[in-house]
Amino acid sequence: MPMFFGVGERKWTNMFKVGDIVTRDGTDRHEVIIGQDEWPTIRVRCIKAPVLPWTSIGTEEDNLARRYQLIKRTDMEKKDRKKNLKHDYSGDCVPGGKYSGGYLKFSVGIFQWLPKAGGKGLKKSKVIYRISGFCANPDAVYRRAEFICERLDSGDMLPKRKSETV
Repeated sequence: MPMFFGVGERKWTNMFKVGDIVTRDGTDRHEVIIGQDEWPTIRVRCIKAPVLPWTSIGTEEDNLARRYQLIKRTDMEKKDRKKNLKHDYSGDCVPGGKYSGGYLKFSVGIFQWLPKAGGKGLKKSKVIYRISGFCANPDAVYRRAEFICERLDSGDMLPKRKSETV
């Protein structure tokens, strides 16, 4: 019996949702703009160009989901973002964090790393954008914050509002 994509017993191993940040070769970043249902394809938009120029920022493409890997923000990646004039995010009341409690919602602030006045080291700027969401789904807040940081680092402007809820 022939097997068609999305029909039969096959389970797709890489299931992506709208808003996920994925990579193909490890040097690129794409945002999923159309996720998967029954089909093995996704539509992605490039938000960080790869080292080898096979795509550019803003380019959209449909491709097989198995060619992509989900980007998870680890502590190691977070430390690597502490570079002069790069954007980053943090929050004291994040779920599982230092001040987490019985809260329903939490938020993270997006800021920019700036050089200290003495020239030795970096300091955080004031928060320029805030993202809030439910403690039950912190990954959505982190994905959105990562997306906005990467867009700001690539030179895009912030929306007129100063905060959003995911």
